Amino acid sequence: MYVSLSIYFFDYNESCSIFIDSASKAGLRQLTDTMAIQMAEYGVRVCGVGPGMIESRITTEIIKNKEKRAKMEEKIPIGRVGVPEDIGHMVAFLCSDDASYCTDQIYFIDGGWLIVNPSMHQRKYFLFILAD
Repeated sequence: MYVSLSIYFFDYNESCSIFIDSASKAGLRQLTDTMAIQMAEYGVRVCGVGPGMIESRITTEIIKNKEKRAKMEEKIPIGRVGVPEDIGHMVAFLCSDDASYCTDQIYFIDGGWLIVNPSMHQRKYFLFILAD
């Protein structure tokens, strides 16, 4: 099995980055669709993972600041910030035989963030390719 990860991250404080961010996400969504269709006949599955607020080097400033973390966790229905293992478990599932019928989907691992914040886009997006 082959797994490829791709990531991008933009800070919305940068000038015009929201436009770049939106275009990048739309491009990755379309790439996922196209690759899933084109590669299915070869037994290749293509999926994406959109993590929410996950403890990482990128989120250290928010995570370590108790006030900022508390404000963020109030906005997450599950009530906590995610850990890298939350993403790893989803990727492991998608790489397993249990997900052999999964393709062309984006799985958001965000504790329900998009349910209550539908206009907020995920800042990170991983694209991976699964080949048996």
